[in-house]
Amino acid sequence: MATHKGCEGIVKVGDTPTVVGEVTDWTIDEKAEVIDASAIGDCNRKKDVGPLDWSGSINAHWDAEDDGQIAIGVGTLVVIDVYPSGEESGDTHYTGTGIITGINRSGGFDGLVKAGFSFEGTGTLTESQVV
Repeated sequence: MATHKGCEGIVKVGDTPTVVGEVTDWTIDEKAEVIDASAIGDCNRKKDVGPLDWSGSINAHWDAEDDGQIAIGVGTLVVIDVYPSGEESGDTHYTGTGIITGINRSGGFDGLVKAGFSFEGTGTLTESQVV
């Protein structure tokens, strides 16, 4: 079983993928809604799979001149590409279109200014291999 270091990853955004600079971490959450399919006469609940959904976040050191960060605006629809272990041939790659639902920025006297970008997926999140 292979393990990977977070420092190997790359996050890109946009129709013409642009690297998001200064990324410190990212998340992608996938889930399936569960639908109750029980009816009178069933003594145990029956369930079925409902719609699939995905969402996530990107956190970075804020850089007002970074083209990737500039491309992520609240309310925008943007293609999100995440390469957890880099973009060498055979590496896993996740791609989908997301709506940027929020941006937060924070800073303190003893650290770098940070930016966080949250998104909700619209449509399918695709897992593939880099060719």
